[in-house]
Amino acid sequence: MAVSGTVFGAMLGLGVQFYSNAVRKLPLMRNPWEHVIAVSVGGVAGMAPSPPPSPCCPPDLSAIMRTLRHAMSDLKNLLKTVNRRVAGHWLVGFEERTQVEVEQLLKERAQANKTHKIGPS
Repeated sequence: MAVSGTVFGAMLGLGVQFYSNAVRKLPLMRNPWEHVIAVSVGGVAGMAPSPPPSPCCPPDLSAIMRTLRHAMSDLKNLLKTVNRRVAGHWLVGFEERTQVEVEQLLKERAQANKTHKIGPS
């Protein structure tokens, strides 16, 4: 486990140094001693011990399910309220206004066609 962390940290350090040189448009191996330092620091950081697993009791699934059911019912109630507000005040009114405006435009167009005698001859 410690070996893989060390190798990963060393590769990350080397990659950071390559990236730093590439961003500055310098040769990738400009100062090799910087790469050695980056690999060393990354390797030491990768050797850090991982925390021990916590001795936790298994989760109470029934409590989790109760919480999820309660959250879902709250969400459903909220969505019903939002949908009622949106559909009742904005969307339905918008559709009705649009329908009236379209009918009015069609009447005006028909009237203009009659007065100007536009259409097939």
